[in-house]
Amino acid sequence: MNIEVAYFGMLTDETGCQAEMVQTSYARVQELNLFLQSKYMGLKKLNYRIAVNDKFVQNDHQFQEGDKISFLPPFAGG
Repeated sequence: MNIEVAYFGMLTDETGCQAEMVQTSYARVQELNLFLQSKYMGLKKLNYRIAVNDKFVQNDHQFQEGDKISFLPPFAGG
């Protein structure tokens, strides 16, 4: 399946891109996260949350083709 992965903040520095299309057979967030951590080794040392279609999800969340996966650094609001 093809999914769009977007990176924000310091994660763009680590990956060298703001977004990419990823072709994967994985369907769970945790599997995709581990795959991308092996591709971008620096992700392992960073804190971030993952959202699917603009909603924060847990590692066991299953996504579908066409979903937008976002890797978001910690942020503060006010």
